Amino acid sequence: MILSAGDRGKRFMTPHATAMLHQPKIPSTGERQATELQIKWKEVKAQKQAMINILTTTTGNPAEKIEKVRSSWCGDFE
Repeated sequence: MILSAGDRGKRFMTPHATAMLHQPKIPSTGERQATELQIKWKEVKAQKQAMINILTTTTGNPAEKIEKVRSSWCGDFE
């Protein structure tokens, strides 16, 4: 997210650097109520959508491309 905020054409990384986007984390479920999990899931989905919206705005790439790149770095369970 921070790297995408730079001016276009002025975003640089060193040759051996890696930029990764991670999935939002859900605390261990344990003995949680179903309604609690539903609320948390909605929050995680909102965070993910906010991240995609910010990256779409700052990079100029479509949401589908951002999601594809994010999915290639982050597995479904990361």
